[in-house]
Formats: sequence, structure tokens, C-alpha cells
Amino acid sequence: MNRKYIGIHLKDKKQLTENKKIENFIPKRVKISLKQHIGTKAFPIVKEGEEILCGQVIAIENFSPNIHSSISGKIEKITEGFIEIKNDYEENKVENKKIKIDTINKFINLLKEYGIVGMGGAMFPTYKKFNIPNGKKIENLVINAAECEPYLNADNRVIIEKYNSIIKILEFIKKLFNIKHIIIGIEKNRHEAIKILENSNKKKLYKIKKLKTIYPQGAEKQLIQSIFNKEIKTLPIDENIVVLNISTCYAIYNAIFNNKPLTKRVVTISGEAIKEPKNLLVPIGTDIKELLEYCKINESKVYKKFLGGPMMGVEIDKNSTIIKGTNGVIAISKKEANIYPEKECISCGRCVDVCPMNLIPLKYVEYYRRNQLGKMNEYELNKCIKCGCCQYICPVNQPLMKAIWTGVNYKNN
Repeated sequence: MNRKYIGIHLKDKKQLTENKKIENFIPKRVKISLKQHIGTKAFPIVKEGEEILCGQVIAIENFSPNIHSSISGKIEKITEGFIEIKNDYEENKVENKKIKIDTINKFINLLKEYGIVGMGGAMFPTYKKFNIPNGKKIENLVINAAECEPYLNADNRVIIEKYNSIIKILEFIKKLFNIKHIIIGIEKNRHEAIKILENSNKKKLYKIKKLKTIYPQGAEKQLIQSIFNKEIKTLPIDENIVVLNISTCYAIYNAIFNNKPLTKRVVTISGEAIKEPKNLLVPIGTDIKELLEYCKINESKVYKKFLGGPMMGVEIDKNSTIIKGTNGVIAISKKEANIYPEKECISCGRCVDVCPMNLIPLKYVEYYRRNQLGKMNEYELNKCIKCGCCQYICPVNQPLMKAIWTGVNYKNN
């Protein structure tokens, strides 16, 4: 039986940046992670001291997308996890040979060579989504514009400012793969973006599905459930569906029509501890500290800082830099975090009610407290998407996410 209600309603806090146009940001240096995708870490093919160009391949892995330099300059340092490059501010770019993409194989190869990954956060290699198994066909291409985490406006601004590019790449993909339907899933409170999409759809290229403003609706399976009113148990392609994030579409456009690899992305810098919230086009590898200083962070107000949204994002540490899946840098105050004391579980079941995966989160805390982490698997811990809905809704502030991550790490070890 399908559930009609998925997740929770959140205060979206998007008004801080929803009307801020995308600005270019130029860093002093970049520190590019060798882990820019799901899968094995890439290995460097450059050396310390080498002068390189923007867009030059600097790291590769056989079954994963390439990693490119996001600036031109000199390689200062190569460590186990990063390549550090000092900006020469010359913006010298690699002149890639223009390739006519007229077959599916050429399209797939270009996505891999140009480093395209899912930019909604998961960083799944995009070329693998289009490497369709025999007997399968893309009947429905779902475009994920359900930017459901609080504060984030990166995808929203891409639609508003780059809609002509989005239309062009959707036409291209639909024709190349002979796709029947394109559906853009977008939360109904994104009024400006929806109006632009409606006005740009003269050829009836796509359908717009206006979604309830519910978190975590931007997760792939939850989005499919909202659009098609059905749950999928395996991969979307098993239902002849492929899902692409809207910013990923723009990256594909740049690869196909501008001959550009993925070296930059739009990032929202926001939160009540930020004096000048912005939407910035940022080179991959930019130091988070440099971005926060540019947006005039008030460190005295900071409670926590996140890469991504405050629900599924990771806390920033000294090594944090922009990667391909970073859609936000959020600095929240204690007031925003709404911290309250932990009390004993009252078995109210609210964590169960809001879980988008139909799990029983309170059991994870129970086994965490008993140090019986292995028993969490009896309650399908592997299905948890770590969305944080259970933690958010708990009236007694039980350590649900701490229990879940402890269980996940125990299983992986």
C-alpha cells in the first residue's frame, strides 16, 4: 500500500536568497577532492609544480567520471585526498576538440570524460544512468527541481537564469533517446521558476508536476512516488524511468553545446549567521572559509555550519571544500537550530509516522542504547536515507541520527 504522506513540512528559509542573482566567485586557490563521485577515489595524473589550464584533466578512475582543474595556475601540493592549485587569474582554458554527439555511445562517453555527476548531492556518475540495460528503455525522464531542503536556492536560480539552456538540453536528450515523456517535478511554492517553465514550454516539451512542499521529496524514490503515485523497490530504470537533477541538466548542456567539463557549480551561501547571503557560481575545490568570509559570516552567531542543507548536509571541518555535489553552504544560529533538552522516549511514534521509507527509527535508538548495533539490521537499517525527519519531529530530542549513523558505521566496518 502506497503512503500518501511523505516526510515533513519545514520552514524553508529560502527567502534569504531566492531573489539573489547568481554571482561569479573567483578563489585564490582551490583544493580539489579526489572523491567527486560515488565509487572509487580517482588518482592524480599531474605533478606538483606543474602549470595547468582550467578544464584540464587532473585525476582519473577507470569506471568513474574524470576530474578537471577548475582554475588555471600552478599545482602547489598533491596529497592522498586532494590536489591543491594556486590561481594565476589568467583563466587560460583547455581547448577541447568539438565532438558531434549524434549517437548514444558518444553521449555516454562525453558525460564520463567531462566529469558529469548528479549535482543534487548524491554525485552518482551520470553516464551510468544513460547506460541502459538490454530490454530497457527510457520512457519517462524526470527532472528533479524539488529543492526541498531549507535555505537552498541553487537549482531555483539555475531554472530562472539558465532556462533557455535547460530547454535546449532537454530537447536534445529527448530526441537522442526517443523519450516519450519529460516531467519536471518542482515544489508549488517556487512561483517565479514555475512561471518561467510554463512560458518556455511552447512546444509542449515537458509536463510540470507541481508538488507539495514536503521534505525529503527531492530524494529520487520519494520524487518518483509523488509524481507517479507508486513506490519503486529497485532502480528507477527498472520502471523505465531516469531521474536527473536540474543543475545536472545544465552541466550536460555545457558539455554538449559549450564543450565544457564540469568545473564549476552554483552554490547557495545562507543562514542567519551570514550577513550577505548569496547564490554563487563557484569553482570546484574552493575553500569554504574563503566563501564564508566573502559573504561576511558572523562567527559569534554560528551554532553549526553545513555543506548542503541542514537536514542531510555534513558539518564543515577544516578540510571542507566545494565538491560537485555541494549545493549549499549554510551557517545557522542557535536560535534557528531550536535546540531543546533530551528526555526519555515516550513511544509517541511520530518518528514512524514521518519516515519516508516506512521504517521504525525508535528501534534504532533502543538498540543503540543497549549497544546491540547488529540488531538494527532486523529493522531494515539499510533502507534508511538519513534524511533526518525522525530527528526533526521527535518531541523529546532522542539521538536518532546519532544512533543511525553509529549503526551504519558499525555495519560498514
